[in-house]
Amino acid sequence: MEAGNKLVNSKEFFSREDLKGLLGWKLQTGFLEITCGCTSTMGFGDFVGSLRITQQGELSVVCNCLPGACKKGPMPPIIFQKHAHNDHKTWKDSIWVTQIFQTSKYTVKVPLCNTVLLRYYYANRRVHHVNFHRDEFLRCSACGKERRFKLRSKQECGAYCCAVKNPNWVCADFVQSELNCEMEEERASRKVFRGCPKLINCEGCLSCVCTGCDLCMPA
Repeated sequence: MEAGNKLVNSKEFFSREDLKGLLGWKLQTGFLEITCGCTSTMGFGDFVGSLRITQQGELSVVCNCLPGACKKGPMPPIIFQKHAHNDHKTWKDSIWVTQIFQTSKYTVKVPLCNTVLLRYYYANRRVHHVNFHRDEFLRCSACGKERRFKLRSKQECGAYCCAVKNPNWVCADFVQSELNCEMEEERASRKVFRGCPKLINCEGCLSCVCTGCDLCMPA
């Protein structure tokens, strides 16, 4: 077993042979944690994090780009890719793990798509499916200003759904940050940017408009 790797009660999950050569992993009952990274395409270097993979195929990343300072995560891989300022087409190609080849003793960065680590993701993605959700806006019933809701977690999706169902929703009810009716509304030129992973000023596409997934559907 490679130095720094741990195997703990990993019955019927990834085997040692599956993980041969991979560095920085810890395997426990029902999930695997492994050091991962994503290289910025804007010249900011490598963003290092910890990838957790469950037997149900769920993937989440906790970023450690600034140890003790960065508080991003756990988040879906696609959000980690955006956090790392990487604009490649897919997170499967952009997020990597480190592998050592016994013949050469050199370590290389291997994309997730070229490893066994996505085995359970592909096997269960129809059951545990998480889409990307673009930002949504809701108008305050008191001041009439539109407020932006970010939908990057189940809690944020839940808060937005509750707000939409409330016809008397006001700025003071906003839970993602402190807000009141006296604060200025976002400029119209800024509202067009809603976080679509494919097109910066997208008006709505299959990549950013969700029709129902584990993240936004009630438990």
